[in-house]
Amino acid sequence: MDGEIEIRAGDILPERYAARIVPPVMFEHAGHRNTLVVALDGVTSSEREAINAGIMHFAAVMHDDVIFFAFDAGFDIPGVGFTPVVHGDCPFTVHLVPPELRTVPLPENETAMMHLQVMLVNIPGNVVMAIRNALFPGSFTNGMNAMIREQFDKPFDMKIYDRHVNEGYAIYPDYLSIMASASVVAVIECNGKKI
Repeated sequence: MDGEIEIRAGDILPERYAARIVPPVMFEHAGHRNTLVVALDGVTSSEREAINAGIMHFAAVMHDDVIFFAFDAGFDIPGVGFTPVVHGDCPFTVHLVPPELRTVPLPENETAMMHLQVMLVNIPGNVVMAIRNALFPGSFTNGMNAMIREQFDKPFDMKIYDRHVNEGYAIYPDYLSIMASASVVAVIECNGKKI
């Protein structure tokens, strides 16, 4: 649910996201909800299937006050192994979430499970092509929540944030480098089961 609006494949991406997305990827933690919007020009059937039913990897690492979030989605091909079909990364700070939607994540908890809704959007037009819900295990949830709480505790300055984003991308130039250095990692199987 997006407020009181249920988002489905075929819907136009709500303005709340569309106004802030810088393609191809946007991550948001708001109101104890987490959303990953993947916006691509000319979404293919393979990309739609990878989001809907593929294996998904998620990872995050913090550099200064910026969380770098990365993902890929694809399939395990016999004799080849995992082959990503769609992937991306983005910087995140809770300070850029609209103030009315910001929430401090819960403290560490063994049974905590973070919900993430992944939306694949075709641009132009902002049509939602696929939606997938993922539930992360406690280790990923607690790690992400700790990083977001750390951001809450620091003052925010847009110029410093932009500088830290640029510095971070010099260290982590693509999604694979973020995944290789990540402090939190999660894998979701094609049937939605956590591993």
